[in-house]
Amino acid sequence: MNTTRTLSLTLCLALTACDGSSTTPGSDAGPSAMGTDGGSMTGTDGGSMTGSDGGGGGACPSTSPEVAIRFGGCTPLAACGGDPTGVWVYEDLCVDDVAPDVASVCADARVEDLSGTARGCVALDGVEAARDVTGHISATIVVPASCTFGMGCAPIEAALGVTCTLDAGDCRCPWETDFGETSTDTYTVTGSTLTLGDGSTYDFCVDGGSLSYRETGSSADEPGVARLGR
Repeated sequence: MNTTRTLSLTLCLALTACDGSSTTPGSDAGPSAMGTDGGSMTGTDGGSMTGSDGGGGGACPSTSPEVAIRFGGCTPLAACGGDPTGVWVYEDLCVDDVAPDVASVCADARVEDLSGTARGCVALDGVEAARDVTGHISATIVVPASCTFGMGCAPIEAALGVTCTLDAGDCRCPWETDFGETSTDTYTVTGSTLTLGDGSTYDFCVDGGSLSYRETGSSADEPGVARLGR
């Protein structure tokens, strides 16, 4: 669930064409900003816990709890390996701080009231990993005049598909998205590293009745730590 990339792409497409040119209101920038192609919120383009957008995945237990997504302050994962086979239900999701990535698009832009929930599970049988997860994320994206190059709120509204309010020169824009994924991929385990068939890798630790993981690599699509229980 690439919240960081989705938010930064949203701002990038709202303010520029990501290559220094202006975005034309009403273009197809909006859907891309919501993560329906590269760098998707749910990782269905690869690099998700279950990787590909192929079918399968299976239903999660009816007792799967809805968990609040935490943003920033994630506890570092101490990879310890273990046997990850079984059906694991999400109990905690922490996403790395999105502020630096948003600021990389415009230094003065910020995200407020960021919150989200998710529910789902991961099943690993020794050969295939399957994930079934759904959730919702909402925030207020605040874009000051210094980031709009005199164009006002119109480009941001066009990219987000929402109505922004002008507050002391700042465009305050509500942003929300639902996400969901049901997918499968093969996997292998070497020590404390789980590698999917698409090549993405995860550090993991099985400790008693808990499985924790973090995607590794500079192009990780899931910036943060997830903890699941049986």
